[in-house]
Formats: sequence, structure tokens, C-alpha cells
Amino acid sequence: MPSAPSPPPPGDRQGSAGTDAPPPPLSATSDPAAPADPAASNSPRTTTIPPSTAPSPKPPAKDDLASDQDSPEDESFVDEDLLNSGLFNIESSSAFKFLDALRAKEQISAARAEELKRKHHSLYQYILMAFEYEKAMIKKSKTLQAEVSKQKMDMDKTGTKVYDDNAEIGELKRELLRCQNEVTLAQEREAKYSKDIEEALITKEGLLEDIEEIRRHKTDMLEPQLIANTKEIKLDLIQRKHQVENLEKDLEEKEQMHENAAKDKERLLAEREKQEIALAKANEMPGKIMKQAEVLRDGIASLVIENVKQGQLGAQLEKDAEKLTKKRRELEEDRAALAAEFEQRKEEMLERERACDDIFREHEQAKLLLTQQEEERQRLELALTTADAKIRADHEALLRCVREKDHLVKVYRKLEGTVNAAVAMVPGARQTHQDVLLALDVAQRDAKHYRTQARTVRREIDVLLHTYLEAERMSAGEKELFAARLEANRALEHEINALARKMEQLERAIVQAKYEREMKARELLRAEARFRKARDDAAHRDMEVQDALKKADEAQSRLTDFASRYDNVKNERNRYVNLIASSQQRAVEMKEKARILRSEIEILRTEIAGKDRALARQRQENTADLSRRDNAKMQANRLMVQYRERRSLIDQQTGRIDTLSTSLSSCAAELATLKSRYEVVVNERNAAGLQYLERNDELCMLYEKCNQQERVMLNGEAELRLLEDRIRSLSRVKGELDRTVRLLRARVPKMHKLLTDYESLRAQVKEAKTQVLELSKIMETPTAERVRDLKGADPAQEELVAKVRKLELRLAQQEEKLLEKDLVLEEIAHLTERLRSQTQLGRTESAEVMGRMNTVARKLSQTARTAMATVAELSMAQALSAALGAEVEGKNALLERVRNAMPVDEPGNYVSAAIAVIGNDPLLAAVPDFDAEWAKLEERRRKRVAQSQHQARKRRTAGEAAIDEAQMCGDWTRLPEFDTPTYLLPTGIKTTALPRPNAYLPSAPEALPVPKPYGGHAPFKPSNERMAATAGGNLKYYRKPVQKPIEI
Repeated sequence: MPSAPSPPPPGDRQGSAGTDAPPPPLSATSDPAAPADPAASNSPRTTTIPPSTAPSPKPPAKDDLASDQDSPEDESFVDEDLLNSGLFNIESSSAFKFLDALRAKEQISAARAEELKRKHHSLYQYILMAFEYEKAMIKKSKTLQAEVSKQKMDMDKTGTKVYDDNAEIGELKRELLRCQNEVTLAQEREAKYSKDIEEALITKEGLLEDIEEIRRHKTDMLEPQLIANTKEIKLDLIQRKHQVENLEKDLEEKEQMHENAAKDKERLLAEREKQEIALAKANEMPGKIMKQAEVLRDGIASLVIENVKQGQLGAQLEKDAEKLTKKRRELEEDRAALAAEFEQRKEEMLERERACDDIFREHEQAKLLLTQQEEERQRLELALTTADAKIRADHEALLRCVREKDHLVKVYRKLEGTVNAAVAMVPGARQTHQDVLLALDVAQRDAKHYRTQARTVRREIDVLLHTYLEAERMSAGEKELFAARLEANRALEHEINALARKMEQLERAIVQAKYEREMKARELLRAEARFRKARDDAAHRDMEVQDALKKADEAQSRLTDFASRYDNVKNERNRYVNLIASSQQRAVEMKEKARILRSEIEILRTEIAGKDRALARQRQENTADLSRRDNAKMQANRLMVQYRERRSLIDQQTGRIDTLSTSLSSCAAELATLKSRYEVVVNERNAAGLQYLERNDELCMLYEKCNQQERVMLNGEAELRLLEDRIRSLSRVKGELDRTVRLLRARVPKMHKLLTDYESLRAQVKEAKTQVLELSKIMETPTAERVRDLKGADPAQEELVAKVRKLELRLAQQEEKLLEKDLVLEEIAHLTERLRSQTQLGRTESAEVMGRMNTVARKLSQTARTAMATVAELSMAQALSAALGAEVEGKNALLERVRNAMPVDEPGNYVSAAIAVIGNDPLLAAVPDFDAEWAKLEERRRKRVAQSQHQARKRRTAGEAAIDEAQMCGDWTRLPEFDTPTYLLPTGIKTTALPRPNAYLPSAPEALPVPKPYGGHAPFKPSNERMAATAGGNLKYYRKPVQKPIEI
């Protein structure tokens, strides 16, 4: 396989950190930053990272965006890594090289290679588009964040300008803003911590799922092989047991036959003794009987010869029995050796399984201890940082409380001074108030019309200014009306000013000396108040700056802590990637070992089939021996019958009726015994035949039940896998819901605390306002104790009118300023609301984009994984086909050499020629009388050729006769059909019958769907319904073949 592209450098932030870098390539060598695995380094193949364990890209966090904004050189660093990763040089990638190599080897077609290249190029373009879109979204988020920070700065500036008017309200608003900022900071920290916890939990769940997947894959990969090997060994053991039982039965039959032969021998010896006794009696007879005795001697000599032959036959049978005993002993020794070897293999397998389990258990315990120690260390670090942060926060809260206390003391003193000044100014204010009341009573009737007109005009001016600030685009008519009203307003103001100047010129000489001292004193008090306020503000701002510096230091320390944690997570990820690569390498090695074991099992099966054939051949020889023995017995019985006939003749001639009767009785007894034995043998044969048929039916039924059970088991395993996948998905959803519930429950106490703080602050503000109102009411409400008569003269009416006008003018100016500030505040609130909505939309859109990118990356990894698996299966099939092709070529070459070495005219030298070519092949020893068999085959072949030629001549003559008859009769419809398809059988005979299937598709899930031949015993299946109706009971155990598509 071609080498995969090099991985990104160790410094690149990938995986769960969620940066701008693209996801890592699916096929890569081990990470150079991580320690290399020796098992993986020795292998020439490249490891493949499964997509299920590859880390998916996640949306960037706020801290990452801030760090990218602060350091612009990160973008160039990411671009260099992307250029080095091999994505931009698509033509020189490993996929294109691999496709070119397959095309050069002609393993795939050119069209298929071009189609795969187009698909790979489209996937590459989609990845680039996703990467560009991610960069654009990150830049957009950075610009939005900059705009938000700028708007916040503008808001702070405008807020500081707005809050400079009133000291107490400004202080309270700043305190409220500070509390809100702290609340928002706390919420952001909480959201950030919750997000970090979620990411850590997701990473942990992914790692746990990867570990479970590796463990489950290892278990699923090893268990079927062990179960299959165990089943095959058990089947071999059962088969060997059946063979031993059959051999024992054969041996018992041989022993029974030997016992019967011994009994026959004893019976013949007893008859011989009887004949010798009769001979001795016959020797005592006279000469007439001597002639008969000579005849008897001849019969006895013939019987002695027959007896000798029977003894030789018995010796031969004893030798056969000894051979069978020896063969039985050898078979028992083979059985014991096979049983010992099986036990030894079983013990080795169990020992290896125990060692593997121990190693795996120790590895799991070490990993569990390591994870526990790591979790304990992180928990202690987190507790330390939490305690430090808590102590620091308590210290800051203490300092803040001290500062607030000092500030409130200062405010109290300031308010006390203001109250004292106001109390001191009360007599003058009362005198001034009396003067103003007198002036108002005098001038009220004269200035009522002017006052009402001035109020209406000012009100219209304020309304127009408000509408002018709210509406930026006005029509031409409205502008003219506004200009006319402004001119009228200016004219009225000029008139009022002229009157005021005249009044001032008349009253200035009287009032200026009287109120100049009071105005200077008030200005001095105002200047002192402004000075104190500026000093307090400067001190407060210095404190805020110090607080901000402390918070920045804390943020920097947290950032370094998170960076160290990120490095730890990255190192763990690299370690897990290396572990996954090593496990995949081990899985490949285990598959190779399993393939080798399957090949050895096939070799053992072929050897067992050869031994079965030898056993069948030996059984045939035994049946032939049995038939010869039966023939010999029949011949012996025939001779015995002849002897008895002659004996009866001798007895008839000699007149010994008693001897004849005894011989006849003995013959009748022998015939009865033979008849009974024959009947017993016939019954045993019939019973054996019936039992054989029953056992064959039972075996077919058991095979069918076994197949049904296997199908049910496969279906159950598939359903079980589906249920396990569903349970895993539901447990994942349950964990996500539990995590959401925990997060919401964790947020609920903080929300209650914040609400209580907010209510307490609101109550404090309300209490301060009520206190201010009470103080102002006390100050403005005159009482008998506070009344003091002022000495001096009352001011004139004109002076009072001037003062009233001046105060009204000042009041209008203050109202105008307040309206302007309210308008500016409304505009700022509107702009901030728009910016807030835009940022929220940007966040949701970026989250959706990252989700789509994750799904696309997941699909891409799954597609790459499927492609790699298909390529691996293809390579294994190619290697197997290459090995089989080489074996076929070797066998064909050997066959050609044997055929070339065989003489054409001398069939007797075939064995010598084959041995000269093949050598000492053990297969030649298993074929006795090779030359005779070859001669028989040649004779049959010649007969078949001659028969086929004769049939062809007959068909040709019949066809010519039919054509001549058709020509004579003129009826060409009577011609025979010559285009009937014919098929050549393996024996060389042509036939018009359709050929039966001679192969089947294997049903094993791990085997390729390549047809395998049935062998010499194909199953019988009738071709039509009539034959099926007349067929036997075994037909119901044949099922119809299922058409399966061939998928490689």
C-alpha cells in the first residue's frame, strides 16, 4: 500500500481544542510527538486511524477567539500547517498514487479510477469550501466582537458624561453598573466553565466509547474464530470417534467370522475322526468290501485334499484376522495420539487465553489506576485553584467593603455639610422668599399674559427639539415651519431680553451690592464641592484601575492553567491515537493468523477426505474378501454334499442301513442349521438396511435442524447487535439529558442568589431615595422652631420679577439639557439592542455552521473508513487469487510434464514415466495396479469413441434417408431436428439432457461467494413434478436455493 500523507506538526492545535485548523487526515502514520510503538515500527504498512476515534472539529471558544484576536500571527501559522498537510497538492496525494498503482496493475478499470479521482477531488473541494467558510465566520465574529467592545467603550464614555450631573444618583448608578458587570462576568465565567466541563465530558465520553469499541472489536474478532476452531476440532473428534466405532464393529465382525471358521474346522476334524473310525471298521471287512474300501479311500483322499485346502483357507483367514488385529491396534494408537494431541492443543489454547486475559486485565487495571490518579490530580488542582480564587475574592470583597465604607462616610460628611450649609442659608432664603412673594403679588397681574405666552412658546420649542432629534429626515414644509417658529421664538426672546435688560439697568444699582457677597459665597461653596467630588472620583477610579489589573492577572493565570490542561489533553489524544494504531496493526496480524489457520484447516480436511477414501477402498476390499469366503464356504458345502452322496451310495451298496440313516440324519441336521443361519443372516441384513435408511433420514433431519438453528442464531445475533446499538444511543441521549439537568440545577441557586442581591440593592436604592425626599421635605417645610425674622427692607417688585425670570430661564436650560441626554440615552440603548441581536444571530449561525461541519467531517471519515475496508478486502482477495493462480499454474505445468513424458504406444510404462517426472509422490502408492487401471480406461475410451462414431454414422445415414424420403414425398416437415443442443458428460458421452449444477455457494459469513464444487457425490434433486411425486422421503430435506448477489 502507498504511504499516507505526513501529519501536521505537534504544535498545531487540533481535535477537541476547536481552532481554525482543518481536521487531521484519516490515514496517517503515528504522531512524531508521541513515542513510537515498536510493533508498529517493525511493520511495513501504514496504520489507519479509524474515523470513529478520530477527533471531530468543534466550535472555537471565546478564549480562543480572544487569543486569535490578540495574536494575528496564528493565522499564518495555521495556513503553513494547512499547506504542509498535503491538501493543496491533490494530484500527489496518497489516494491518487494508490489509484494510479491499481490502474497500472490493471486491477481496476480506467473509468473506475477516473470516477474515484473525481469523487476524491469533489470531497477535497468541499473541505476547502468548509475551511474558507470557517475562516470567514471567525473573522466576522472577530469584527463583531471588536464592534461590541467599541460600543461598550462608547457607552462607558457617554455613561460617564451622563453621570457627572448628580453626585448621589451617579454613585448609585455606578454601583448598580458595577454589580451588573460583576453579575455578567460571573455569568460569563459560569458559561465558560460549563462549556469547558461539557467539552471535557464529551471528550471523556468519546475516549470511553473508543476504548469500548476497541475492546468490543477485539472480542468480536477473536471469539468467532475461537468458536469456529473449537467447533471444527469437536467435529473432527466426533468424526474420528465414529471411524473408531466403525472399525471396532468391523473388527468384531471379523472376529465373529473367525470364530465361525474355527467352529467349521472343529466340525470337519470331528467328521474326519468319524471317517477314520469307519475306515478302520471297513478294513476288517472281506475282500468284496475291500474294493468298496478302495473307492472310499479315493473319496477320503479327495476329502483329505479338500481338508488341506480348508486348513490353508483357515490359515489365510487367521492371517487376515491378525492383520485386522494389527490394523486395529494401529488405529487405536492413532486415536490415542490424536486424542493426546487434541488435549495438548486444547491446553495450549486455554493457557494462551488465560495469559491473554491476564495481560488484558493488568493493562486495564493500569489504565484505570492511571485515569484515577489523573482525575485525583486534576481534582486537587481544581480545588486548589478554587480555594485560591475564593480567598482572593474574599479579600477583594473585604477591600471593596472597606472602600465602600470610606466612600459612604465621605458621602455622609458631604451630606452633613450640605445640610449645615442649607440650614445656614435658610434665613436668607426665607427673606428672599418673602421678597419674591411680595414681588410676585405685585407683578402677577401685569406679567400673567407674558408668562403664559413664554411657557407656551418654550413648550413648543421643547417639543420641536424633541421631534427634531427623533426624526432625522424631515420634509421641506416641516423645515420651513420649523424655521418660521424659530424666527418667532428668537423675536420673542429678543423682546424679552430687551425688557430684561431695561429692568436690570434700572435695578442693577440697587441689587448688585446686596447679592454680590451671597453669589461669591455660593460660588466658593460650589467650587469646593466640585473639588472634593473630583478628588473622590479620582481615588475611586484609581481603585477601579487596581481592581481591573488584579482581574487581568487572574485571567492571565487562568489562561496559563487552561493552556497547560490543553497540552495534557493533546498528549493524551496522541497517546490514544498511537494505541489505536497499534491495536489495528495487531488486528491485521490476527486476521492474517486466522487466514493461515483456515488454510491449515482446509489442508487437514483434504487429508481427512483422503483417509476417508482409503477407508472406503479398504471396506470394498473387505467386502470382496467376505464374498470370496462365502464362495469358499459354498464350495465346501457343495463338496460336503458330494461326499455325503457318495457315502450314501457306499452305505447302500454295503447294506448298512443304520450308517445310511445316520448320514441322512446328519445331512438333515446340517441343512437345518444352514437354513437357520441363512435366515438369521438375511434378517440381519434386512434389519441393517432398514436401520441404515432410518439413520440416513435422521441424519438429514438433524442437518436441516442444524441449519435452521444456525439461521435463527444469526438472526438473533443481528437483532442483538441492533438492540445494543440502540441501547448505546439511548444511553448517550440519557447522559446528555442528565448533564443538561445538572447544569440547570447548578444554575438555579446562583440565579436565586443574584435575584436576592438585586432585590436588596433595589431596596437600598428605594430607601436612599426616601431618605433624600424626607431630608428635602424637612429642609423645605417651615416650622415654628425654624422661623427667624430677617432684618432689613424687602426688595422691590421689579427686582423680584427679574429674579423670577432668571430662574425660569435657568430652569428651561436645565430641562433642555435633560431632554438632550434622554434622547442620546435612547439612541444608545437602541444601538446596543441592535448590536446585541446581531451578535446573538452570529453566535447561532456559527454554531449551526460548526454543527454542519462536524456532520460533514463525520460522513467523510465514515466514507474513508468504508473505502479503506473495501480496499483491504480487495487486497486480501487479490493475494488469495494470486496464490491459487500460482498453485494452478504449478499443477498445470506438472500435468503437462507428465503428459509429455508419457509414451503414446507403450501403456505399460506410464508409472515409470510419471515417477520420473513427479518423483516419489505418495499419491502413486495409494493407486495399486495403475497400469491395469490405465489400460482399462484406455479400452473404455476407445469403446466410447467407437460408439460415438458409430452413432454419428447412424444419425448421418438416418438423416440422409430422411432427406431422400422428403425429396421423394415432397413433405419437408417430416425432417428430424438437427439443431438439438447436446452436452458432453465427463465420461465422454454426449447427451441432450440439461446439466445438473455441480457447485454451490458457501453460506459462511466470512467466506467469499465463490462457487465450490460438490465433488464426486452431488445431491439428487428431481427435475419435474412427476419425479418429485415418485421420489423418496428424503426430498423434503432439500430446500430451494436462494439467489444471492456476488459481492466481493
